[in-house]
Amino acid sequence: MRRLESNKGSAPKKRSIFYLVPRMIVVGGFVAAIFITVVIKLENKPAKSKPLITTKTAALAATTKGPIEGDTQQINPEQLLPESGDNALLLANKILEALPPPTPDCQKEVCVALTFDDGPNPDSSNKIMDALENNFAHATFFEIGNKVAGNSAILQRMQQDGDDIGNHSWSHPSFLKLTSDQITQQVDRTQQAIAEAGVPLPHLFRPPYGDFLLAMQKDIKLAVILWNVDPKDWAYTDPAKIAKSVEKQIKPGAIIVMHDKPATAAAMDKILKDLKPRYRFVTVTELLNLQPTTKGVYIGR
Repeated sequence: MRRLESNKGSAPKKRSIFYLVPRMIVVGGFVAAIFITVVIKLENKPAKSKPLITTKTAALAATTKGPIEGDTQQINPEQLLPESGDNALLLANKILEALPPPTPDCQKEVCVALTFDDGPNPDSSNKIMDALENNFAHATFFEIGNKVAGNSAILQRMQQDGDDIGNHSWSHPSFLKLTSDQITQQVDRTQQAIAEAGVPLPHLFRPPYGDFLLAMQKDIKLAVILWNVDPKDWAYTDPAKIAKSVEKQIKPGAIIVMHDKPATAAAMDKILKDLKPRYRFVTVTELLNLQPTTKGVYIGR
């Protein structure tokens, strides 16, 4: 196609979009080709670091899921060691570790629910939540109503972290010693206190001491959550003993009763790190697939 000539001394003619687009495509193609060439060269550059398979990873194979087969190894975050020297893989591993796990499906995964009674407690609640957050775990906290005032920030963090907040009565009496009206008052006052803390109303209830009769359901009007694993953490002041008791008794589908106290809080990081390769730690709601309106009495999955 001939180029149109402009008259001598006239202003330069503006190029139309149909003139510019083909040239932009050509320039873009050159840039893309250069970029791809550089990437390929970098990818094929001989590694100066040690290979991924080392004596340490070979020893790890006996206790780690996933094959270790030379250069065709399936990457497992627990097999990726700092000595590998592969900065790209290390960075990818860090990113994967920082991502929260997907929503649990306890019909396919081995789930358990840790539950903590008698909070909120400024000396331990946040430490328990720190351990949960660091290990991508969730739990359920059953709160005493008369301890909520002044601790609203603790409950708000529980809600923001995705943990369950349950009702554990107003003053922790044995319900076996109360009248129907007194039971209703214990539950309702706690519901009000938790709502005033700025979090949704609980749909779960745990009776103090586990003292409960089926006839009480008409007065409680919430899902009643008991348990099927009791490590008796209340009897220990040594976090190592608490961790050992939990790890010895835990089983798939368990609801584990524990307490919001300093020794238990100190044991949580070890418990979670030791057990998360085998179990997914979820809320009671997730474990039992409960809806806010679900009623009934539950001791485990």
